[in-house]
Formats: sequence, structure tokens, C-alpha cells
Amino acid sequence: MDAELMINKSRLRWLDALKGFAILTVVYLHVHNGYEYEGTFDGEIVKWITSFHMALFFATAGFCFNYEISNYKQKIQRKLKSLMAPYLVWGVIIGFFVENIRVIVHPQNFDVRGEIFSIITGKTSYLACWFLLVLFLVYMLEYLISIFYNGKDLALAGVHALCLVIGYFMNDIGGVLPHTLSANI
Repeated sequence: MDAELMINKSRLRWLDALKGFAILTVVYLHVHNGYEYEGTFDGEIVKWITSFHMALFFATAGFCFNYEISNYKQKIQRKLKSLMAPYLVWGVIIGFFVENIRVIVHPQNFDVRGEIFSIITGKTSYLACWFLLVLFLVYMLEYLISIFYNGKDLALAGVHALCLVIGYFMNDIGGVLPHTLSANI
């Protein structure tokens, strides 16, 4: 049984509801993306949701993270399948359509290697699934931290506090890590 999703073989319904709410806030903001609501009630809702929606999404995704030291290879393989496979597939599909339009307009500027590198590193503006890459990288960071500190709670709390501070300052710098990884560390 996947310990990251299950506790005592029963789903945490409140956590599922919170994840669902986080996903709905992301969808709500995507629907409103590009519209001007500044100074309206809807604009205030957008500001309020923007203040927490991705942090809530990442927190709920990592809430049941299992720090058990065994089976890291299996855990990493599972995350590769569940997070990176969809990220790469959608990156290629969306990139194909975006780049075909770009190639038609500017055929001399097409760079296959550059586009593949952009998808892998997250340095592309058209990849809507950026959060899958960031979530995968955060999981990998957590696996490394848990291996290094071997479940020592105080050390883990200290490392997480340090990541929070580093993420805060890196977010102010901007553009240091793919997408908003620095803000979600």
C-alpha cells in the first residue's frame, strides 16, 4: 500500500477535500487568467487565492510524505512514472503544437535541442504542467534530506526551516530555479 497516499489503509478524506479545494483554486485562477479584475470584488478574490493556492497544493501533496528509509529506488521510479512521464509527454505534445506555429512564422529560429532542454529544465513559457516538474524535484529533495538525516525529527525540522528561508529569498531574486521551485521549497 502506498504510504504516501494511505494511512492505516484508509484515505484521509479531509486531506482529499483540501487537495480538491487547492485544485479548484488553481482552475479558478486559470479561468480568470488574462482578465482585468483589479479593484473589483472578483479581483480581491483572485488576490486572496493567489496568496495561498500553490503553497496549499504543494503542502497537501507532501502531507503524507513517508520518511521511511527503505525502498527509495521504488519510490523514485513511482514518482518518475506518476509525475515526470505526464510532464514530458505533455511538454512534447504542447511543445510540438507551439513550435509548429513558431516554425511556420519563423522557420530559421527552430532549435530542437534547445526546445528539449527547455522542457526538461522547465525554462519554457508554454508548459502548463510545470508543477509536475517542481513537485518531482521537491520529492527528490525530500528523499535526499530523509536519507541524510535518517528520520531525526529535529534535524529534519531544521533543514525544512532552512529551505523555507532560502526559498523565500530565492523567490525575491526570481528566475533562479525552474518555474516557482524556489517559492515552493
